[in-house]
Amino acid sequence: MPGPRAGVDYPSSLTQFLDWFHSDADCWAYLARLRWADGFSCPRCGPGQAWLSNRHLYICSACERQTSVLAGTIFEKTRLPLLVWFRAIWFVTSSKGGVSAKELQRELGIGYRAAWLMLHKMRLAMKRPGRDSDRLSGDIEVDETYLGGPAPGGKRGRGAEGKLIIAIAVERLGFGSRSGRWALGRTRMQVIENTSAKTLLDFIEDTPARRARRSTRMASTPTTASPAAATPTTRRRSPRAAIRPTSCSRLSIASSRS
Repeated sequence: MPGPRAGVDYPSSLTQFLDWFHSDADCWAYLARLRWADGFSCPRCGPGQAWLSNRHLYICSACERQTSVLAGTIFEKTRLPLLVWFRAIWFVTSSKGGVSAKELQRELGIGYRAAWLMLHKMRLAMKRPGRDSDRLSGDIEVDETYLGGPAPGGKRGRGAEGKLIIAIAVERLGFGSRSGRWALGRTRMQVIENTSAKTLLDFIEDTPARRARRSTRMASTPTTASPAAATPTTRRRSPRAAIRPTSCSRLSIASSRS
């Protein structure tokens, strides 16, 4: 089945976006075309005729069931105009570096809470189907980092108070001979309580490597953080010189391929 086509199923440029969507009515009509490409279909009695009420509800001519084109979408029960939503979606999807809720607030002229909620819904909608059950595979590197602003007079780095500890797992797809860097694949992140070997192992077993092969081996580069993290399995040095010891624990899972 062919995928969506630029310029036909969605705007291919900002100019085309502005030409397509002048008002909320244009947005409503666009969503209806996407939802019922072959004509209206009632959830109760199937394809048929319907009339549109003043509340933008499609009322089936056969059973009089009311159906909203927004039902089951990120726009359901929204109080914001659809045109604002469409502009937000265009702004977020066309940005290469990502968009924060504060940026969205400034661009759209709406409240911060509304911008945050819109961004949260959009991120959930862009999440790949089956992502939670599709675990990372192959060579996986695991590390942790800290999230939080500087605290005057407090301890810096590992053990700093008032900061979140985030465990990160990323697939290593291969080492580039020209770039001298690892090519990275999918990533998983999770807030953890501490950086102990047990906590890191729980993250590895529960999050990224749940579907890894039983022959998976774990290796740890020598660090001052948690050298015991590799004790349950064979411990070896990283095969690449690009992985150097740091002040943070760095583990890698190399799943053997038979």
